[in-house]
Amino acid sequence: MKVKTQELKEILRGLQPGISQRKFVEQSAHYIFTGDRICSYNDRVSVSYPFVTDFQCSIPSESFYQVVSKLTSKEVQLELVDNQLRVTSSKVKSGFSSLLEGEVFDILSSLIIKGDWIPLPNDFLKGVELCLFSASTDQTQKFLSSICVRNKWVESSDDVRISCYSMEEGVPESFLLPVSSAKGLLGYNLVSYCINNGWVHFRLDSGGIFSSRIIAEEYPETQSFFNVKGRVVDLPSNLLNVIEIASVLSEGDYELDKQIKLIISESSIVCKGENECGWIEKVIPFSWEGDSISFSINPIFFKQILEKSTRMILSDDRALFKSKSFSHVMALQI
Repeated sequence: MKVKTQELKEILRGLQPGISQRKFVEQSAHYIFTGDRICSYNDRVSVSYPFVTDFQCSIPSESFYQVVSKLTSKEVQLELVDNQLRVTSSKVKSGFSSLLEGEVFDILSSLIIKGDWIPLPNDFLKGVELCLFSASTDQTQKFLSSICVRNKWVESSDDVRISCYSMEEGVPESFLLPVSSAKGLLGYNLVSYCINNGWVHFRLDSGGIFSSRIIAEEYPETQSFFNVKGRVVDLPSNLLNVIEIASVLSEGDYELDKQIKLIISESSIVCKGENECGWIEKVIPFSWEGDSISFSINPIFFKQILEKSTRMILSDDRALFKSKSFSHVMALQI
């Protein structure tokens, strides 16, 4: 069969989130040709595209991708000959060892999607992208290592901070999407979704399907944490550079433990960092009406949220940052 080289390259790039060299399951580092689709599957994520062939096999993804990505001809010929997938262009001939059977073919057959596709809000991916930074990257944290999608909200937390994005429209079925899967989704244009047997499937505008296992846990209620009453502070944009300097000598052995101290007064913001190696202090001009404010905060997390919003509502134990559709609250150490 002949296929357009550029289309094949784009499909192979789209399959990458389902490829894993760690071999969680048999053939997780392979492209799988099923006869009507080309797929990848690593037990956590599967990606597939319509791709009709007169053969069924799987081949090592890395070497196949490297060869195809370097082809310059407009079309290539694919055919299965003597357990090899032959790839022939106008100037290049190659063959790849293939497997004709295996457990992965049965697994992919079990991922048949049943039920109706549900349209996704247009700003779903925007919410996922904004909330990713505050989800835990520790997979043992279970629901904290996920993005929660429920009603109109996309939510995330690492138990120190919480992010929430309010979508234009709600979703009728909620789900917890693992952080690793959420990161992989950002490169696609999504149309709709469907939930089946512990998996959420996203239909792509290209005809492909991105499937991810979902986390089967209850996500705690978070909205009450955003009810923060306190003083409103519009922080200066140059505070980002100050935080970077102070964080060099911030207290704390681990990322979650690090702290710097901020003192906001009527004429300045003082940012201090101190640990066993030394201390650093940076002062920037600032106009503030009212009593001085002093609090300690994680410099890494503070910098991340200031890149998204500089309006802070400060209470005794937390700081709330808000923009039009995005809210973020983080714990303070007073």
